[in-house]
Amino acid sequence: MDGLERIEVVVRMQIGYVLGRTSPFAHADPVNFTEAFTSEDADPASGEPTPSSYATWLQRVDERRAHFDERFVAHFREKYDDRMPVGALAEILELGQVSVSVESPPFACAQGRVRWS
Repeated sequence: MDGLERIEVVVRMQIGYVLGRTSPFAHADPVNFTEAFTSEDADPASGEPTPSSYATWLQRVDERRAHFDERFVAHFREKYDDRMPVGALAEILELGQVSVSVESPPFACAQGRVRWS
């Protein structure tokens, strides 16, 4: 394993561990993220509301889960109504989705109640 892969593994573990302490499905509840990440944006040209960064992130995560063909993902689809706990979900996220998770840590972390380390 090279240095970057080791860092990626640690970050994935931290996402699963920190969010998982709140709830196994903490990623599905916007309350667990910062307001800046979950609030709607506005289109600069039209002023129309646009989806929040959280809504966009969650949609991409759901698309990734829907198209992932590992056996453990199929297990969650079949046995748990397609709900996947954040610890398992962290394993299938793309690196960009992982970095978004780190850039907007859970609300409890932003408030200093939970530490990422």
